[in-house]
Amino acid sequence: MANKKFNVTQHINLNGAKKTVSFSLNMEEAELTAFCALLEGGYTVTEQNESLSSMAGADNVVTDYKRSGRISLSGKTAEGHYVNASIKPFTGTIYFKQTVSSQDIQTVFATAHPFPLAPTTKPSTVSSNLIEDIMEA
Repeated sequence: MANKKFNVTQHINLNGAKKTVSFSLNMEEAELTAFCALLEGGYTVTEQNESLSSMAGADNVVTDYKRSGRISLSGKTAEGHYVNASIKPFTGTIYFKQTVSSQDIQTVFATAHPFPLAPTTKPSTVSSNLIEDIMEA
């Protein structure tokens, strides 16, 4: 199956303040579904495929979460060329569930092919730099 470019908008209520964060991903639908399951709050996925979107949890007040300003991916093609990609929000940070680890994010991308110019290459390195935040009520 071919990769597609998806725009994801995360909807989260951080201790009473509603926020949205948007970013793009290049991957297959199954991989995108696995990645979005790691996100805190709700999310919408554009390419007008409503079956991939979930607003469940968008209005829940979130006080414990992890965040990342960027997920960096790198890999090596069969020809030996290095490729890189970044998943980063247009503004702000991506919010993950408190229980998500960097290893969970690496696992999602272990079988992904997120490089538009090297569609058969999987990442060998995934860096998410998760930051844990706990907001006081």
